[in-house]
Amino acid sequence: MPTSSLCGTTPELTSPHGQFTTGLRAFLSTLRREAGDAGGARIAASLGLQATARMLLRVLHAQLLSEPEPPRIIGVDDWAWKKRSRYGAIIVDLERRRPIALLEQRSVAVVAAWLGKHPTIEIVARDRSEEFAAAIREALPQAVQVADRFHLVGNLAPYLDRFITRRWKELHRAIVPPISLEQGEALASYSPTRLQRRLANAEEGATLYQQARALREAGLLHKEIGQRLGVSARTLGRWLSQGYGPATQRRRKKPSHLDRFVLYLLNRWADGCRNGRILHQEVCDRGYRGGARTVYKFLQSLRASPPPSPRPKTAPVLACAGSIGAGEQNDRDLTPYRSSQ
Repeated sequence: MPTSSLCGTTPELTSPHGQFTTGLRAFLSTLRREAGDAGGARIAASLGLQATARMLLRVLHAQLLSEPEPPRIIGVDDWAWKKRSRYGAIIVDLERRRPIALLEQRSVAVVAAWLGKHPTIEIVARDRSEEFAAAIREALPQAVQVADRFHLVGNLAPYLDRFITRRWKELHRAIVPPISLEQGEALASYSPTRLQRRLANAEEGATLYQQARALREAGLLHKEIGQRLGVSARTLGRWLSQGYGPATQRRRKKPSHLDRFVLYLLNRWADGCRNGRILHQEVCDRGYRGGARTVYKFLQSLRASPPPSPRPKTAPVLACAGSIGAGEQNDRDLTPYRSSQ
């Protein structure tokens, strides 16, 4: 008796000519996507499935991707084929938080061609790239361009750092409340000398600021005002911009090893000796332990300033060419004229 067989497709079970069921194919595809090639193959072997890394990759590529919904808000950024060499563009649907396109290049033509196929886009978040901006203006002139959060914060942080660094004193004064009368009395009872010094410094700073402001209103330049008050033009500009002067005294000169020998150098300069090497050797013989550069800088200042008055004729004159002997006059045995210097 002849028999007949019926054939039919069962799409919910498998696909035509398929070697795996729909459920197994979905499982292998997820396994490859989450664990990778080698890791997915090892997990499949532990579950008793004969699946190699290459087969998992083929299953993943065979999966049909669903058509994405028309995007409305997207983000555009670049990605590197090879860092500092070749870059492409990535398009991300910001509403659904997933990438929807990878472009081989980030040029204006390539990006504009993709954007032109999606007229539903209303908002585009991008970095500061001029290529992306030109592509958006060309393909979607009605779309709104915004800066994404990452690049906005990245560009804002260094500007805020520089601003706070320049205006730290003003911000500190605005945040820290002024000292009350009770706190001032307590501070005065604890350290009266320090409080008086701070008040004197503040008064001096206010006086300098008022002088600078008056000279500026009179029409003088910052450089001229700075020369009169003994401050730099940059410092003066900061005072006038912030609205108050320095809160402390002007910086004093630090003590130097040469201070004990300045009087001797002035006398030798008045004698006519201008040789820095000889003068350095002479002060070294008298106990100077500093460097020669300090002596040369001091002599340079003497050359730039008017020469001191000549020594009286009654004072002994030392020869410049000879060295100072041990039996010659010591610094403590100077004449009244030397002591006055």
